[in-house]
Amino acid sequence: MAFTTPAQRITDLESEVFQGTHQVGRLTADVTALKEQGKLHAELLSEALQDLRDLRIDLAGFKTEVRDRFDAVDKRFDTVDERFTKVDATLARQGAQLDALMAHFGVQLPATQHAASN
Repeated sequence: MAFTTPAQRITDLESEVFQGTHQVGRLTADVTALKEQGKLHAELLSEALQDLRDLRIDLAGFKTEVRDRFDAVDKRFDTVDERFTKVDATLARQGAQLDALMAHFGVQLPATQHAASN
């Protein structure tokens, strides 16, 4: 083991302190940069989260609009179905009346090929 003089020891310690101070300065700069990146990421994440919330609200509105339109179309189909049912009943009633009148007056229509095939 080599003998060091107190002056040499002080010089060595000063060098270590200088290197340590330099290293602390670099680490402080790194930590500061990471904090800034963290702030930037937090802002970006916050904006993205707000965009997702806005999108969810837009989708909920769209879903409601689609449901309302579907309900309107469904009501129209119900109305059309009711009208077809009424027309069908009217045609059946008129067909029965026509058959009764034809029977009353003794009229017979000649059978056609189309009617015979049904």
